[in-house]
This record gives sequence, structure tokens and C-alpha cells, in this order.
Amino acid sequence: MMQNLLYGRISWNASVNSSIQHQWTNSWYGLTAQRISVFDSDGEAFWHHAETGVTCAMVGYLSNIDDLRTRHGIESSDDVAIVGHLYLANGIDGLTECEGVFLIAVCDDRTRIAYLAQSEYGASLPMYYASDASGVSFSSSLKHLFKQTSLPRALNEHALKEWLHFEHVIPNASTLWEGVKKLEPRTYLAIDCEKRTVSVKSHDFPTISVSISVAKQELLSSVIANIQGIARHLRQHEFATTLTAGWDTNVMLFTLRRLTDAPITAITIDGGNAHNELPATREILQHYTQVRHLSSTIQPDIIDALPNMVWMLEGAVFENGFSLRYELGSLFAQHDVHAVFVGACADQIMYPQTIFKRIARRIPDVWLKEAMISGSQRLKDVILKPERWEERALRHQLSQLSSSVYSQHVTYHVDMEFLLKMHGLLFNGFGTQPLFPFLSRRTAACARVLGMANRKKRLYKAQIRATLPPAITQYFLKSGAVVDTRGLVAANQTLLLRTLHTPFLRSLLPESARQIIERQPVTYYKLLLQCAYLFLCYELFISGRFDDQFERSQINLSFKQVLTT
Repeated sequence: MMQNLLYGRISWNASVNSSIQHQWTNSWYGLTAQRISVFDSDGEAFWHHAETGVTCAMVGYLSNIDDLRTRHGIESSDDVAIVGHLYLANGIDGLTECEGVFLIAVCDDRTRIAYLAQSEYGASLPMYYASDASGVSFSSSLKHLFKQTSLPRALNEHALKEWLHFEHVIPNASTLWEGVKKLEPRTYLAIDCEKRTVSVKSHDFPTISVSISVAKQELLSSVIANIQGIARHLRQHEFATTLTAGWDTNVMLFTLRRLTDAPITAITIDGGNAHNELPATREILQHYTQVRHLSSTIQPDIIDALPNMVWMLEGAVFENGFSLRYELGSLFAQHDVHAVFVGACADQIMYPQTIFKRIARRIPDVWLKEAMISGSQRLKDVILKPERWEERALRHQLSQLSSSVYSQHVTYHVDMEFLLKMHGLLFNGFGTQPLFPFLSRRTAACARVLGMANRKKRLYKAQIRATLPPAITQYFLKSGAVVDTRGLVAANQTLLLRTLHTPFLRSLLPESARQIIERQPVTYYKLLLQCAYLFLCYELFISGRFDDQFERSQINLSFKQVLTT
């Protein structure tokens, strides 16, 4: 199974470790790149310029290839060659013109500097890196990084506390792993072989200015144009899209249907209980022809596949709905779907963070800051769902972080970061490239100008109603939680609670916290699931028991097996 994978080594001593086989080597670096090749532009993973000794490697995709070729007069249609031309013309800053979702490595023989860069909103895969006395290793896969290095296997205890508090991701360059850092969105890494330095630098991406009248006209049409632009370069014109009863995936399906008469694959997952959108999507599909509808229902025993989910996610992100994305990935693999449009990040692009929320994130006091960020929603949680506040209080108790941590300025959208990584890592584990058509600079500019006029995507939804037939829009539902995680935990609480009695979690969690979770496992269902996830991170990546399987994209191991062996 082919996956997106980018890794390499920069050596201070002009002798790259020969025990690691790289596809492209030089006296001071080694590079390996593998791609899920689904575009007419991504046949190559490398580009080398013989005169200058500049080498580029890339995974992911560019969504503005046609524009870049026209604007710069580039003849090549290979995306990595386009990246190389932009670098030769304008250096590392030239790469900010690229749109899409990608990771890029550039090694320049002229300066003996290597750069690691990514798309504006972050990539769908992490970029991990670790330094030692002889150089720097980097990889989009934690398992491959561990194979390349002799890093001590240990948890980063401070980062763990941040992860428990923030829940989804660690909003800085730290990772769960001691000695391993990650590339944050809106930054790039400069590795200077001559000076033996590793520098994290900010990337200033171009901004687009539009008037309010243009923003109103192009809010929806810019999304449609990006869907069309991405689809135009796909090798197979039998398109695939996730489908819910929400607005975003239906825009994708409607646009793709108008592009081709060929069959389209639409994929829907029943998340259980009140989260079943299958009836609505079936009604919607009555108004389309030539659509193959794949569907599945989340079963309680999916929890037994938790080791495989953690194997793919590698501790990069946690979100209680990741079982649905895993089920999607399973369907992709069963039906040979190698590229799929997803609606992820639409909310974050369509309704950006307000200035109020950005200021609030810098307030040192944790509780005041959270109250300001969440506003009325937090008040409703306290009144209507007090168990959410109880879990937040326990997370705060476990993290025990000083207030200075919360005043750190985060320059990127944390929700986008975890959505990109969750979809990217789980789909990559099944050999599928996710496509994010809402990550468009033009769309973001329109939404930014409209501000409160598009609050809760009000204008965007009105434009969809005016574009799609009422026979379809009448079935749209408000999307909320995608999967009944509480029900999954309730059905498997005996198994999940066993992790709290393992030596690892007993040494990590105070007995008082474990007792609270044990007494009310369904109330603290997200925290219990995260504890089980953390236990599996230890077993899979730190214990050393599974190092001989690090080359595998998946691991054939049940949750029960991990607990009993």
C-alpha cells in the first residue's frame, strides 16, 4: 500500500548514515519521498537542478498549479518541478505562493542549507525533527524517525500536561515524545549544515484584498472554483467525496456531479444513535444519477481497533470522533478509493476567529480565558451539561500548568491543525489522499472581509440555497458531533477501565483522578478514551515491543491483545 511519506537526514560531518537507505543522497543529506499519486502533476517525488545542486522533494498536492504556471511561465506540469522553479526564482519565500496541502523539503548545495516547509494552514501530515551531535533527522512519520535515530524512548512530561489540558493537540512545537519537535503551521525550518544550526522561522503568506461586494459574489463561487481546479487534475475522473446531511459535503457532491457524467462515489458513516445521517443522505441521493453510495455503521467493537488507530495517529492528535474517520478509511481501502474530497476546515475558513477570541487566547488566567473564548456556549454547558465542566476541571487538575503557558501567542488556528492531521494521518494509513477544497486563499479572503455578515456561515448557506435545488436542501441537517463516542465508551467501559490499572497509567495519574474516572466513566468518557490512547502510545512506541513492525502502515493487533500480553 502506497502512502505519503517524507523523511531525511542532514549530516554535519558530510557522512549521511549509510544504514538508512534514501532515494536521493548527497555528501551532506539523504532524502526519501513516497507519494500517493492521484494527480496528473504528482508523478515525481523529486526535482533536481544540476547547475545549482538544488533538490526538492514533496508530498501532498498543490491546488493552484495552473495559476502558478501561467504567472511564472513554467513549462513543466510536475508540481515538485514548479516548487523548484519558485525556489530558484525567489528562494524559500517563493514557496508561499503555493496553495494546497503539502510538505516540502529543499536542499541547496550552494549554501548547504536545507529547508522544511508546508502549506499555509499546515499540512495533513506532521513534520517531526530531532537533532543530535552529528546532524538532524526529520520525518512525516514518527515510526520512521525512531528508526533513523537512537532517541531515548520517553514521554515529554510537560508536553503531556499540555496535551491533557488542550485535549486535541499540543499548540506549540513540542510533541509527546522527549527530544522530538514538530513543525508548526505558518513556520518553516532552516537547517544550516555549515553553521550546524536549526532555526524555526515564520513564513509570511500573501494576503488577498477583496471588497465587500466581491466577497459576497465569490464566497461560494470561490469554493466551487477550487473544487473544480483540484478535480481537473485528478488522474481518475471517477470522483469520490464524503457525504453528510450538512452543507459543505453537499456543495462538493453537487459541483462534482456537474463536472462529469462518470460515476461518483459518495461515502457516509452512521455515527450511531442521534448521529445517523444515512436516512437524509439517501433522500438527497434520490436526486442524483450515477452515484455509488458506500455506507457503514460504527459498531461498539470498533474500540478493539484502537491500537491500529493510535498506530496511524502516532500521538499527533486526539479527538473523540476519530473512530468515524477510521471507519471511512476502511471503506476507502475496501473499494480502492485513493483520493477523496472532504469538508474539513470549512467552518474555520468560512467564519474565522474574531479579534475578541484572538485577544482572549493571550489572557494568562486559564479560567477567565476559557470563559471569554467559549462565551455563552460555556455558560450553556454549565447549566445544561455540567459533566463537561466537571471533565474540564479534572483535566485542569491533571495538567497543573502555570498560567504563563496559556498566555503564549498561537499564530495559527488550532482547530484546523487537528482536523488536517486527523484526516491526513488516518486516511494516509489506508493509502488515501484527502482533498481539502475549502482551504482556498480566495475563500478565506472573502470570509474575512464579510466577518459577522457571514456569522455561522449565514450568507454562505443562503448562497447554497440559491444554487442547489430545494428538493436537495430540504434534507440538510445541522451537523454536530459525528459519532456517539459516549455510547462507544459506555459499551466498552470495562475494557477501557482496565488501562487505568496498568503500571504505566498508575505511575502517571494520581489515584484520586483514577478513582473519579472509575466512579463515573461515562461522565468522563473523553478523558477515559484519551487515557487509553495514551496507554497505547506507550505500548506501541516507547516499550520497544513493536519496533520490528515500524515499517508497516497498519498493525494487526486488537485492544484486548495489548492488555493481555
